[in-house]
Amino acid sequence: MNRPTGHIEVRQLKGGDTFYAKLKLADGSQARRSLGKVWAKRSAPPAGYLTHRQAEAKLAEILAGKDPSVEVNRDPNAATFRQACDEFMRHRRDDRQRKTSTLRDYESVIEYRLVPRFGADTQLRKITTEQIDAFRDDLLAGVSHRTAQKTLAVLAGILERAKRRRWIDSNPCDIAEKVTLRRSDEINVLTADEVLLVSAAAPQLYCAAIQTAAFTGLRMGELLALRWRHVNITDRILHVQRSHVRGEETSPKSHKRRAVPLSDQAIRALDAASRREFFTGPDDYVFTETGGPLSEVKLRDTFYAALGATLPDKRPGKGHRRRADGAGTMTFHDLRHTFGTLAAGNGVELVRLQRWMGHADIQTTMRYAHYTPAHDDAARLTAAFSRGSGFGTQFGTELSESQRISGATAGLRSP
Repeated sequence: MNRPTGHIEVRQLKGGDTFYAKLKLADGSQARRSLGKVWAKRSAPPAGYLTHRQAEAKLAEILAGKDPSVEVNRDPNAATFRQACDEFMRHRRDDRQRKTSTLRDYESVIEYRLVPRFGADTQLRKITTEQIDAFRDDLLAGVSHRTAQKTLAVLAGILERAKRRRWIDSNPCDIAEKVTLRRSDEINVLTADEVLLVSAAAPQLYCAAIQTAAFTGLRMGELLALRWRHVNITDRILHVQRSHVRGEETSPKSHKRRAVPLSDQAIRALDAASRREFFTGPDDYVFTETGGPLSEVKLRDTFYAALGATLPDKRPGKGHRRRADGAGTMTFHDLRHTFGTLAAGNGVELVRLQRWMGHADIQTTMRYAHYTPAHDDAARLTAAFSRGSGFGTQFGTELSESQRISGATAGLRSP
C-alpha cells in the first residue's frame, strides 16, 4: 500500500472561504474533506473557523489515521461488501443529495435483499458475475421484473462506486445478464360517470379526494401535499408545488412546479372538501382530518373499498395487487391515467397534457395518443385525396361518395 498524502486548499463558497483537505489515500483513491471556514484575523477564531496552522494540524491528524470518519490506510483488497454499501449511501446522500425517500428505498434494498444474499463481510473482489446472474434468476422467481431490475440497479451502483474508489478493478455487473422490461401502453381507467359512482360510495372527504385525483391528474403524494393556498378558484388553476411521500414533504416527482386547469368537476370536488369547520386556512391541507395530510394507506383502502362496492370487477386482489385473472383491475394511480385518457380522448393537445401532468418526456404522454378521437379521420383522408379530383371537399359529399363506392364494390366481396 502507498503512504497516504494530502494538502490544504481554500475553496470560495457562498458562506465564505473554507479550508479543505485534499487527500490521496493508501488505496489510491482521492477524497476531499471540509475542515472549517477560514479565519484570517489575529484574534482567536470562533467555533467553526480555523487558522491556517489549525487546518494543517487537522490534516496531520487525518493522515495519521486519528480521524475515524476517514480511513486513510484502508487496504483496497480487504474492502467488504458492507463498506461498499456504506460508501454508496454516503455518496448518494452527501454528494448526489438524493431525497430522503430515495435513500430509504436504497437502504431497504440493501438491508433486505443485497446484504442477506452477498454477506456484509464478503470481500468485494470475491463477488463474481456468475453469482450476480444466479441472484438475478432467484429474484425473477420471486418478485416482479420491475423489482428485480431496481434491485440489480442498486447492486450495480454499489459496485460501480467501489470501482471508482479503486476497491475493485472492474464491475462484475457490467457483463451480467440484464432484466428487461416490456413497456406496456395498456392502462386501466374509469369513465367520468364511473368516477362519480365510485367516489359516491366513499365518505365526503375521501369522495372529494378521489374526484380531485381523477379530474386533475395529481399523483397520490401531490394530492396529499395540496394546501388551500395552491388552489385558485377565481382563475380556475391548481398549483402543484409539493409532494408528500412516506411522511416526507418534498418537491414533485419531476422537480418542477406546474399548474393544472380546474374543470367544473374538479371545482365541485374541491368545494365539497372545503365544507368543514376547521382547517380551511391558506396553509392548511386540502385533504385532512386532523390537521396533517390524509393517510395514504387509508385513502387507498377507502378507494378500493368503494371500487369493491360499486365496480367489483375493477377492484385489485389481495394486497392491492392487480389480480392475475384480468387486466381490468385498478390501482389508485389509475385515477391519474383516467385524467390523461379523458383529456386526450376529448382532443386536448398532447403537449398541453404533458405540461399539466408534469411528464418530463413527451413519450410518457404519448401512451394516451391512441385515445384521441378518430371517428372523423376517414373523412379527413377523403378530403385530402379529393382535392381537385371532382369528388368535392365537403364532408357530407365525401361520406356519401364513400357510401356509394362501398355499395358499388359490395358485389366484389367474397361471401
